[in-house]
Order: sequence, then C-alpha cells, then structure tokens
Amino acid sequence: MQPINKVFDEFADKLIDEHIERRRVKKSEKPDIVDVMLNMAEIGSAEIQVSWLHIKAIITDMLIAGVETSTTTLEWAMTELLRNPQAMSRAQEEIELKVGRDRIVRESDLVSLDYLRCLVKETLRLHAPAPLLMAHESTQGCNVGGYYIPPKTRFFVNVWAIGRDERVWEDPLEFKPERFIGSSIDVNGHHFELFSFGTGRRGCPGIYMGFSSVYLVVAQLIHCFHWNVRGRFG
Repeated sequence: MQPINKVFDEFADKLIDEHIERRRVKKSEKPDIVDVMLNMAEIGSAEIQVSWLHIKAIITDMLIAGVETSTTTLEWAMTELLRNPQAMSRAQEEIELKVGRDRIVRESDLVSLDYLRCLVKETLRLHAPAPLLMAHESTQGCNVGGYYIPPKTRFFVNVWAIGRDERVWEDPLEFKPERFIGSSIDVNGHHFELFSFGTGRRGCPGIYMGFSSVYLVVAQLIHCFHWNVRGRFG
C-alpha cells in the first residue's frame, strides 16, 4: 500500500502545483474544484480552515472513488457481454465499421459508437456501482407518496431496485442494450429511471471522467480481443 499511497500523494502534489502556477500566470476562466479549494485556503474563515493537506486528501478520495466505480462497471460490462454474445458481436461490428481494424479505438471515436454507450447504460441499470448512493438528508419537511418526511431525515436512494423495477423497465432482469437505442434517458441525473451517479448538488463530480474511461476500455478490449466463456477443461 505504501508505494500506491506515494503515487497518489505525488499526483495530488503535482495537480495542486499546476493549479497554483496557472493561477499565478492568469486567472482561470473556468475554475474547477481544486481552484475553489485553493481559494478557500487563501481566504480562510473561523468556521472552515482548509489546508494543503485537506486539499490533497479530497483529491485522493475523488481519484480513488472514480477508479473503484469505473473498474466495477467495467467488470460487470465484460461479464454481461460474455453472458450475451449477441450483444458482444453487435458492439464489435459497430467498432469495426466506425474504427476499422488498422488501429485501436481512440477517445475521439467514442462519440460515434452509439451501441457501446447503450450497453454501458444497460450495465449501470442492472449493476449500479453504488446501489444505495450516498446518504441524503432532508433540509425541510415535505410530503412524498402520501408520507410526511420531517426535516433532518436521513435517507438512502436504492438505485439498484429502481433499475430492476418492472413498473419502470420491460424485462428488467434481461440485459438488453437495445432498450436505449433512440431513448432520451441518460445517466447524468436528469432522469430518475437511471441515475447511478446521483443528481443535483450531490451528484458524482467524476461522472464524465468515469464514463470516458469505461467507454474507452470496453471498446478497446472487445475490439482487440475475441472473448468467450469456455468450460474448465474446454
């Protein structure tokens, strides 16, 4: 673990240094979360004292969270493709048509791989990497489904159950990426049928990085290799 911790620590140091140098040269037009935390550290307050160590810890937590959920989604995507060879073949055919066989898939190719995006959505529907999302707390009293929810109530959203609800999805236990073809449903928190990364202010800040990495790795794996399930002695 020590070598890994050292890698994360050096990465966080380098990222902070880059932001400080960029801020010294010119003010960022689109500040990110690191810029916000650096501002908080510079301004300071009696209530919140943000230090360099706090910033490094938050960066490391975000990096680890993004890596873990991405690898979990990747494992489930490959598992479902092995269990559903017809989906595997369709995804491979799309990649060969749009990319060809003379080079590997690049990030710039992902925008044209519609079926690939559908199969990743279907993977997230069936296998949400965080089945209960993060804990939420109501800020004020409200009524939901005929029940009164008092303020300061902590609750969890079961996106695993939503993704398998037969009232929401047809054949909910079947892996069918085709269900998203032509569908407006996305996973960016705009549709409550599928919001594996949360929504609103508590939505996952690493959603786009996670999607890009999963799309790219799945595409390269099924483009470069032939996969199948063989028996123990087969």
